[in-house]
Amino acid sequence: MKIKDRKNNTPFDTTIKSEAGASALSAKHVRPARFMTTRSAVFMGLTILSLCFAIACDNNYVTAGFMLLICCAFYSVTFRFLRFSNALLNGLFFIFCPMICWGVYFADINLLKYIPETLRPLFQMSPVFPLCFIPLATGFAVLSVVSPDGKEDNERPLVFKEIVRPAFFAAVSSSIGSFIAGLPERRTVFLATLLSVLLLIGLSAMISALTKSPWFFTSKRLTEYWDIPVADMSELRRFFFARLKFIIVLFITDAVLYLLYYFFGKMMVPYVMPVAVFTSVILGIAMVAAGRPADIDSLFGTKLYLFGIIMGAAFISVPFARCEEFEPQLMLLGLFLFFACAGDFLVSGLISVIRRRQIFVEKNKYTDGLPFMMIMLSLLIMAAEAMFPVI
Repeated sequence: MKIKDRKNNTPFDTTIKSEAGASALSAKHVRPARFMTTRSAVFMGLTILSLCFAIACDNNYVTAGFMLLICCAFYSVTFRFLRFSNALLNGLFFIFCPMICWGVYFADINLLKYIPETLRPLFQMSPVFPLCFIPLATGFAVLSVVSPDGKEDNERPLVFKEIVRPAFFAAVSSSIGSFIAGLPERRTVFLATLLSVLLLIGLSAMISALTKSPWFFTSKRLTEYWDIPVADMSELRRFFFARLKFIIVLFITDAVLYLLYYFFGKMMVPYVMPVAVFTSVILGIAMVAAGRPADIDSLFGTKLYLFGIIMGAAFISVPFARCEEFEPQLMLLGLFLFFACAGDFLVSGLISVIRRRQIFVEKNKYTDGLPFMMIMLSLLIMAAEAMFPVI
């Protein structure tokens, strides 16, 4: 009967807990995953795209880094503090932010004669160079227009978290990616962009392994599916009407640039970028204002309308920026206009459906979100470069 004198020796003795099970998992053992904000992630992706285009254009890392540094510093102390209560007025950011890049370019071509001749090649900017930074300027507009994740109000972007850190990682990855892509005879933008994204994926995995805490170069919102709009015929109609508006705006912008070239010739080269941006954005805002509220708020409609408009305006401006080398023919202008409209159709369609297609697809956690979208975009750039070598 000695067994009755011992306590806690059967499964039924629950009055006293065993000392062996006293240790419990506490919250300090769990390290949550670290994500970027949506607007900072998009800003980083667009910055990578700009730097890859700029380095491929001029093969000058110093000038590209100089442009990035000046633009980020100027935006941080000026337009970052600007806010509009009217949603339509936010479209003005698509004029203000590109003017930062154009201002740096215009100051460069005027001050270049005061720089010693031996150092002049380091700061030389071609007329196409500021057009390469239209994606960067669009990224600045994203920071100002897009609201923070989980908040209705539009707080100003944080300098270090949403500007400096994404720009730093974009500069490092795009520089290394462009350098590796330039080892063959001809550097291609798609390979530089692809390598830059792969470097970010590898860096994300390495940081996660070293810190024992998952680190992702994307936002949590870009990896989720709760905000995917319903696919119906009204959304499809909005999508096609938005693409039609895109074609009309770019056609008018192309005609304005051609008239400017017809009357002023090569003298208009430094002013191609501001004329194209101003014309396309003003027409785009007018198109948005004339639309129905349901079309404006739709992802398939005109919600991303101005983002595509300003990219297309930069693309069709390339022949006019290079008119010092060759005269822009109507056939060439039509070809650029066609590829700009086709690219908008493909990219907008991809953005509209890709997340819906990924719902039941098993994905790697480091490639999900922004890295996957950048990989798909690099493949589209590869197709454009293969079909249109003059780019």
